[in-house]
Amino acid sequence: LSAGTVLLGKVGFTLRRAEGGLAVESGLFTRRRTEIPLQKVQAVRIVAPLLLRWMGFASLRVDTAAGGNPGEPSAAEADLPMVILEDAPRLVPVFLPGTGDALSAPLRPPAPAYPLAEAIETALVLVPLAAIAVAVGAPAFAVLPVLLVGVALAWTVARRRGWVLTPLALVVREGLFTVETTVLPLDRMQH
Repeated sequence: LSAGTVLLGKVGFTLRRAEGGLAVESGLFTRRRTEIPLQKVQAVRIVAPLLLRWMGFASLRVDTAAGGNPGEPSAAEADLPMVILEDAPRLVPVFLPGTGDALSAPLRPPAPAYPLAEAIETALVLVPLAAIAVAVGAPAFAVLPVLLVGVALAWTVARRRGWVLTPLALVVREGLFTVETTVLPLDRMQH
């Protein structure tokens, strides 16, 4: 039911230039219009869940400094629900003028010790849970693979993270099943 509500909320999606920014409209039964002043845009996120990524799509989320209406979330002011994955980097400068080259810069990997630290932290959580599962009767041969997969996933996710600092923006990528790339313009970062 909630997935259907979300889909109906994205029907009729339009993005238009408006005075001082952009206007986003969507919704089938209830139309919602959001005006986004470009000077209020704090970050743009390209979100690519595994299934959408395989089909060549992603969504673009625009975070602004402006608050939302009472009862509405204030963080993601605009959510472009379905963009062609390879077009997403070209759409970022529409919301963040001057950051176009930021996504073409190669990302730096995390510090070498970071994946190991993430794997150890995950193991510190999973080992007690595995011990409890065995203590209440779960077979150890079934619990051990789950433990190992959890630690391996933590290691892999940590290794896939990356970042780059350009003269105009900070770009951060993270995620394994859902890859999220965030572009933050340096002139709008709060000190």
